[in-house]
This record gives sequence, structure tokens and C-alpha cells, in this order.
Amino acid sequence: ALNLAIREFGHTTPAGILGCVRDLVIHEFTHEEEVQVSDGMDIALCAWQGQNLYFAGAYNPLVLIRQGEVTKVKGDRQPIGKFFRPQPFTNHQLEVQSGDMIYLFTDGFQDQFGGPKGKKLTYGRFEKWMVEASKLPTSQQVPYLEEALAEWRGKEIQVDDICVVGMRIP
Repeated sequence: ALNLAIREFGHTTPAGILGCVRDLVIHEFTHEEEVQVSDGMDIALCAWQGQNLYFAGAYNPLVLIRQGEVTKVKGDRQPIGKFFRPQPFTNHQLEVQSGDMIYLFTDGFQDQFGGPKGKKLTYGRFEKWMVEASKLPTSQQVPYLEEALAEWRGKEIQVDDICVVGMRIP
């Protein structure tokens, strides 16, 4: 669906691509009247043009960290798939600078149980870890986050998929 949105339908903005992907997914799962799929997916998409970063998200946010300061850009509160009140996705524009770290991620980190009381990690704690990770070379960020998560989890089982993508602006 992503390839079709870009190559066949010619969408170039993250919001346009997500809107087209949503339409294609809905069409694919509703072509038979007997089959009603009401599942969806969360996704984040970026595009660069010069020093501008364009972002759109279906529930998933983008975090920009510049010299320890966090800018969180929320994705739209709607999935790729059927939704009771679908709206066009929002294109967010950010000016990026050399050295900035950009993170895209699923909710798996913040929803993970652990710690001394077996509670959820929460976004606030995960954000602190991203700030600390952003100070490291990119090659050391994955081991840092994996170790922090393993320590937090302890003996708890992993409850969700976990995906974090980090990019340093050259």
C-alpha cells in the first residue's frame, strides 16, 4: 500500500501518503460484504526536503531532541484502517539542524510493565531515556535503550511489539 500510494498515485507528502494508504487498506478489507475487518495499524512517516522535516502519524508521534531539549509532535488520533470519523492526516513541518536526533516509536516501550512495583514504564520515563540516548553516538543508542528496558522489565514478560527508529541529522 505504501508503494502504491507513492509510485502509482504519486503522493509525496507524509499526510497524503498515509491518507492514500488508509483508503487502500479499507478498500482491501471491505471488497467482500461478508468480511468486516475493523482492525487498524499505527504508523509514522517522515520526509526531508532541505532543512525541513515533514511528519505525519497515525497515533504514533515524532520526538526531536536538540541539545537535550525535547519537542514532541503528536500523530493524529486515528489509525490506518476503519475509523468512526476519519479526517485528513496532518502534515507537520519542523526545521531540523545538524546534530538533532529524531525518534519514531511504537507504544511498546512506554506500555512495558516492570520496575520495583510492576507498573508501566510511561512516556515520561521513556522520554528521559531518549534524552540520555541522544547524547550518545548512534551506534551506542540501541544497546543503551535495550539495557535500560531489560533492567526495567526484570522478570516481566514483554507485552507488546517494540520498535524505535532514531536518526541523527548530519
